[in-house]
Parts: sequence; C-alpha cells; structure tokens
Amino acid sequence: MDLSAVDETSGLVQRLATLTPQQVRVLMMLSEGLLNKQIAYELNVSEATVKAHVSAILQKLGVESRTQAVIAASKIETGQWQAAVSR
Repeated sequence: MDLSAVDETSGLVQRLATLTPQQVRVLMMLSEGLLNKQIAYELNVSEATVKAHVSAILQKLGVESRTQAVIAASKIETGQWQAAVSR
C-alpha cells in the first residue's frame, strides 16, 4: 500500500469514527443492501429517521451516494473498522 492510500484509509477511519452508533448500524445495513424501509423496520424507527441518518452518513464520510458510502466502508479492513467504531 503506498503512502497516499494509507493517508486515505486513515482519513476514512477518522471519518467513520465520527458516526454515531445508530449511524454505524444504518451504514452496516446499507452495506447489506437493505432499503430505507427495511432499515426503518429493523431499527423500529421511521423512514424519515433513516433518511436523516443516511444524509448524515454521506456528509460525514464526504461522499455523494449510498453506494459510495458502502464502497468507502468496505475499503476498511475489519480490524480498522472495529477500532473506528469502538472509540
């Protein structure tokens, strides 16, 4: 891995660490391909709440779409992801 890739990953880990526990849950469910309606049902919240979480996730990760958020999250090795969300 070159230095710029390490910097990018480090920055991404730091951005992931800014997510709330509920936003992390939503991101994980997005990664599983669930729709907002399905996520809302699973978390027992409204669809509007899920949309608000998704918007916050996109903003915090600096991406423009759900797909980009999932790709960004998938770039993180499991160990780094766990370290980021346990802070």
